[in-house]
Amino acid sequence: MMRVRFVSLFFYGLTIVMGLSAGSGVLAQDVKTASCNCTSDSQFAVTAEQAALGTSPFLIEGVQEIYVAHPGTREIQSFIVTREWVGSSPGIGDGYWETTVTPISGDPDVLDAMNAGFSAHTAVSVALNAGVHVDDLDISADIGSAVDLVGPDGTSVSWNRGALENVLEGYLSTHYSDIVTGFADDVPSGLLDILQAALDMALEFVGPDRVIWIEFGDDTRIKVNLENLQFELDGSGGIVAVAFDPEVDESSAQGPGLSRVPQAAGEFSGFGFSGSATTINSLGSLAVLFGGSFGFGNQTQGCEGSFDCEVVDDVLHCVATFSKEQLQACAN
Repeated sequence: MMRVRFVSLFFYGLTIVMGLSAGSGVLAQDVKTASCNCTSDSQFAVTAEQAALGTSPFLIEGVQEIYVAHPGTREIQSFIVTREWVGSSPGIGDGYWETTVTPISGDPDVLDAMNAGFSAHTAVSVALNAGVHVDDLDISADIGSAVDLVGPDGTSVSWNRGALENVLEGYLSTHYSDIVTGFADDVPSGLLDILQAALDMALEFVGPDRVIWIEFGDDTRIKVNLENLQFELDGSGGIVAVAFDPEVDESSAQGPGLSRVPQAAGEFSGFGFSGSATTINSLGSLAVLFGGSFGFGNQTQGCEGSFDCEVVDDVLHCVATFSKEQLQACAN
């Protein structure tokens, strides 16, 4: 039997409390889950005691079953925490309260539910890392390039950003709901709170903010920050809500030969780019939004070309040009 004093050595997070049928009175057994950055068995045990004594429902006397997880490694250790008065009647004589923490194998169903929550989080993270192509989104705005999302507020590009954020929110809510409910389908309804707890642990451990990259047909891409990502399940395993605040990060726009998109008129000075005509058109439109001029000749939208800018008498001028070889390639 392992006996651990109640001390605070490191952070832990209590994420859920669930009562299971057991005896009555002080022998009634409560089940809790908690998380920690534990690196040793003793730290897992201390976290179990902290969860029992330091969080509601507080273990005054009797036992609680505690499941402690490290969300990063997905290691789970299970304990029975017992608190009892040793000696004469409580508060009288030389008696004292004794707390013991005993490792147990744990309920397989509870462990499976926790692992399902961690697996759901992993699957969502994989989907986030994979990104989304703009063609998969039903956006009414004409957004052919990541460059079409860069520019001043109150202009067409700011409307593009809002349109993308709104559509992306609905798309990801549906997509990630399907992922999480797929794991919830395999968990008994009475243990869905445990799955929810593990999912919350993982979100808290990694941090509530995520990013996803949106890709475009001209091979440009842009990052969208998903702030405060949260999932909420109902009692049957369905998703009540997938909550997050999407925000386009204009400074992240990039593509082949385009490490950064100018964010202001002054950044166009001396700027050059060679590549897709779609990208060039979007860069030209952006230059105009910043008060510059853009010249594009010979109706070569299907060709790769070059885009160059200069500032003359404090006025921005940008021009697209194409070589004879490029025009011949386009014609063929």
